[in-house]
Amino acid sequence: MCLSSNLVVSENGEGYERRAYCVAALAIILVSVVFAVWNLYPDLHGVGACLDLLTVIASAAAFWASLRVLEKQRGILYDLLRAPWFYISAGLGLWLVAETIWFIYAAFLGRPLEVSLADSMWLSGYVSMIFGLYRGIKPLASISKDVKQVSRKVRLATVIPIALGVLLLALVITSAPREVIAKEPQVVVIDNLYMILDLVLLALTLQRVAFFYGGKVAKGPALFSLGLALMAISDMPYFVAGGYYPGNLLDLIYVISYIVIATGIYIYSKQPPVA
Repeated sequence: MCLSSNLVVSENGEGYERRAYCVAALAIILVSVVFAVWNLYPDLHGVGACLDLLTVIASAAAFWASLRVLEKQRGILYDLLRAPWFYISAGLGLWLVAETIWFIYAAFLGRPLEVSLADSMWLSGYVSMIFGLYRGIKPLASISKDVKQVSRKVRLATVIPIALGVLLLALVITSAPREVIAKEPQVVVIDNLYMILDLVLLALTLQRVAFFYGGKVAKGPALFSLGLALMAISDMPYFVAGGYYPGNLLDLIYVISYIVIATGIYIYSKQPPVA
């Protein structure tokens, strides 16, 4: 009886993961097709807006998945303000608002403003998510501080974002100086700030992966980290890629990063509630 029950749990576990991966794969195929059409027919009306809309939907999926995690945490903590995922969910909610504002600007103005209300929503979302992830990792760090094997993994998890950051910043520094100088100072600061904040989030999520490495719980955080790594690359200032132009590859990487993040959080939401 017990063996039968375990098999059912195992099959159900594999089932929701398979469905999540299938949905994510189909979503990536869809946005890739839209991106390809945008590149092949740049003058085709509405294709760019369609990709922006898909980005909003992917962002909404990540927010929805985070609420599922929050619901579980609330069940064991009985206080939303004590739940790390309250702040992570709030941050993803602010990102959803930012993506919606960006979509509206792009749809009605034809091209989004370089600095707008969306930026304040994005930056506020980063602050909230960083705070939430730190709150979730802090107790884990104190428990595993004396475990050498875990400590080594945590150090490695810190080195990876630093290495990626050095590579991306090197690309920024060696990019065409004229394009950097031609931009407003606040635009250059915000462009680089996004990339740095992405790397901070990546470091925190990789540390979570290090704590749970080897267990099933690590799958969701690992995908979350992969999504943030893709987002850090996609947020690389556009002057590195020669300036913004319709159908820029960074746009495709950006929407895919949301899909991967949403998938990782959803899989994590199916696990027992942890930090």
